Amino acid sequence: MRENKDIKFRAWNNVDKTFEKWDDIWKETNGSFLAGMDVVIEQFTGLHDKNGKEIYEGDILDRNGFIEFAEGAFVVYGWEPIGEMAVEKQIVIGNIHENPDLIKN
Repeated sequence: MRENKDIKFRAWNNVDKTFEKWDDIWKETNGSFLAGMDVVIEQFTGLHDKNGKEIYEGDILDRNGFIEFAEGAFVVYGWEPIGEMAVEKQIVIGNIHENPDLIKN
C-alpha cells in the first residue's frame, strides 16, 4: 500500500475499553512511550474508506477483513485478496477491539 503522508496514531485502552487520543496518552506518559500502560497503538494507513473515514490498523472492512502492519507494510488479513484501490472502495464497519464478532474465520 502507499506510503503515509500523515503519520497518525490512535490508542486502544485495554483497561477502559475505549480509544484514547494519542496526544493525551503521550502527555500522560511524559514521552516515555507508554511505559506501564495497557494500550494498543495503531497507526493510520494513509488510506480512507469510500466515505472518507481514516483507515487505521485494526479496522474491519465491510468485504475484505481487517488491517494490520506486518513486515514494514499495511496488509489486509481476511477473506478475499484485494489491492489498495479496492480498500478505498470499502467501508470501515468496526474494529477488532470493539467488534471482534465481525471478523470472519
